[in-house]
Amino acid sequence: MIAELVTFHAATLVKIDLSECEQFVGDATVAALIQCTRLVELQLQGCHRISEGSLTALVAACPDLVVLALSGCNVSDATLRVLLLDLTPERRIQRRALHTLLLGGCALLTSRSVDALCAAERLQILKLSRCEFVTSDNALRLASALRALRVFDISKCPNLPKPPARPLASSSAPPAASLSNLSSSSANAGAGDSEASVFEQLLRQLLELLPCAVVHA
Repeated sequence: MIAELVTFHAATLVKIDLSECEQFVGDATVAALIQCTRLVELQLQGCHRISEGSLTALVAACPDLVVLALSGCNVSDATLRVLLLDLTPERRIQRRALHTLLLGGCALLTSRSVDALCAAERLQILKLSRCEFVTSDNALRLASALRALRVFDISKCPNLPKPPARPLASSSAPPAASLSNLSSSSANAGAGDSEASVFEQLLRQLLELLPCAVVHA
């Protein structure tokens, strides 16, 4: 049903939000979405039934995307290369319009995706929460390359140092920056305190690189 509706309106659709419609959205729907070459906003969050290959074909078919939300989907390193890196000169110019990319919980992504993400220099909102490839080094690489970011969400990433039991004092951050989600289920003495210190150091480095951004960690 969804695929039929999308196919019927393909020539005029510019925004589609099928988030959390995983029971109804699969590769057949993507085959219809590929016909929507005028799309500027595409939200498929939680649509895990779409295969990696179909997602890669879809992003290749939509050059004018401004908002792309794929959190919880089967996004791979190859998908991001097609989206952000392996572009013709014309497509590279078109892709500069992309300002919002949501990839939270995309389990297939690895550190090989960092180069592709770093190429999206005009990104303003990047969500990578719960992504295993996000380490301290990778987070700093991304912050160094993506200076236009206004929201950088790396919360609940398992390979980042654990945050302290209580939020950092607001005076410790630059005035233009905001800190959020700085909580932890437990805080132990010794090793726990040391890890919290590492976290605070990482956060301060990120805020120095992105002084006007909201960093969720």
